[in-house]
Amino acid sequence: MLLPPNPNLRPSAVFAGLYALLQEVLRASCAGRPVRDAAMPAGLWAAVQENPPTVAVLAVFDAAVRALSEDERYELWHSTRSAPTIRELLGDSTTTIPTPPAQLLSPLKALVIHLFDRTSKLVDVEAACGESLHDYCSRFASARPQGNGNVCNVCGTDVLTQIRPGVGRDEQWRAAIDHLLAEATYPLIALDPTNLLPVCYHCNSKAKLAKDLLHDKNGGRRLCFNPWTECAHGHVNFTVNLTGLLPEAKVEFSPANPSQGQKLNTWDAVYQVRSRVGGAFSSLAVILARDLDLDNLQQFQLSIVQRAQACASLARSEPYNYWRSLLYQAMLGLPALQLEQLRGTCQEGLNRASGGFAAQFGI
Repeated sequence: MLLPPNPNLRPSAVFAGLYALLQEVLRASCAGRPVRDAAMPAGLWAAVQENPPTVAVLAVFDAAVRALSEDERYELWHSTRSAPTIRELLGDSTTTIPTPPAQLLSPLKALVIHLFDRTSKLVDVEAACGESLHDYCSRFASARPQGNGNVCNVCGTDVLTQIRPGVGRDEQWRAAIDHLLAEATYPLIALDPTNLLPVCYHCNSKAKLAKDLLHDKNGGRRLCFNPWTECAHGHVNFTVNLTGLLPEAKVEFSPANPSQGQKLNTWDAVYQVRSRVGGAFSSLAVILARDLDLDNLQQFQLSIVQRAQACASLARSEPYNYWRSLLYQAMLGLPALQLEQLRGTCQEGLNRASGGFAAQFGI
């Protein structure tokens, strides 16, 4: 949602298979017929049937569907075949997702959660789908053109996962996989592979939590970026304020149209992007003193140009590089007098810090 997504990046093959399985099971139960294994990856249904816990959850769900009235089963069958895609839901505030009958919600949620948490990790299921979850997360986090890079594409402030040298790929930690639309609220489409996105720990477990991308806290419908095709890049920037005692940097949005403005606001409200970035750059003078050449104005300006280019080229490699590149681009637009003021402030802060360090350690 921040950086341009790789157009060749494919969603998870495991979740594509399990979503196809869920849809086929639901339609078979509605129609009162056997499951057709041809409706999913070859060997997937057989692999699932070899796992008793998954079979048990499927049986409970099947019984709950068959207990519905004939009209309810037909309506459920019809609505799932005409349900909007994740892209349509995120980009069109008039679309709605079908709601299953109330008596089906509990067994449906139990099945979706089990498929996501348990069935997806079965070796035979991964083999049938042609890819493990570790394979998927590694592919997603690889350097372009194979993937999107290991920096979280939602926020740009953290890595998807920490890579440990000397540890095999299957033993590496993998990124958190976020349900863009929560499984508890949207169980019918929760396993859609385009609904499942690798994100960093802070986006998944601190910022987003159970927030709903489609509705604000008052229940109002809103738009959101589709992370597979859209992003905020080109419509976020920094402003640098030098009027206070210390320099300040603030993230601003510059949407091209009202719809894009809504998407930017949803992205920020759900993932708290501006506050997270603002906190990281709250000690602006310290960051600039560390990154830039403060000897004189000419060297200061040259180092700003160099850092802007270097950070932009490494935006997918290290956290905050994208935001640093925006900061330095904003600074390049400042008049020379303001740049000299900023350089002087940073130099004074560095001198004070150096003096304190020397006194503390007796050097």
